[in-house]
Amino acid sequence: GALRGTILHKLMEELLTKMLDPDLAQLTDRAYALTQEAIVTGGTAPDPSEVAATALRTFSHETLKTYIPILIPEVPLFGARSDMVLVSARADAIAFEGGVPVAAFDWKSDVAPTPDDHEAHASQLLEYLELIGVEKGALVYMTSGDVRWVHRNPNKTPLA
Repeated sequence: GALRGTILHKLMEELLTKMLDPDLAQLTDRAYALTQEAIVTGGTAPDPSEVAATALRTFSHETLKTYIPILIPEVPLFGARSDMVLVSARADAIAFEGGVPVAAFDWKSDVAPTPDDHEAHASQLLEYLELIGVEKGALVYMTSGDVRWVHRNPNKTPLA
């Protein structure tokens, strides 16, 4: 559910900022603490061990290894689609090389995303790519370990 997704995103943020080590026991303890802080009476809590293992598996994913050292989490984005339409968003993580963005990453905690979900997720990521003016980004489905690269139209002008 939503709480599981929030905790997964927080664990990824803390891994990328080095607040947490990529250690399953430490991640499990942190997932448990986050669950206890956020749980609403009568709500269903995610399993801290499962959430920790999912975050560690994502952080250690072969496809992401070259990006992990250059990822900055939770980057605010702003731009304009037109003179009348402004856009604001927050990217889960952006890879920077020499201070220049090179790729965006969107963590997805969906357990069983549908084709419509994939399309909506790709559309959201394309908005991020436009805002930062990069050609590629990845949808990272944390539960399944599936990484889907999304490429924007290089002939289209990025948003200002």
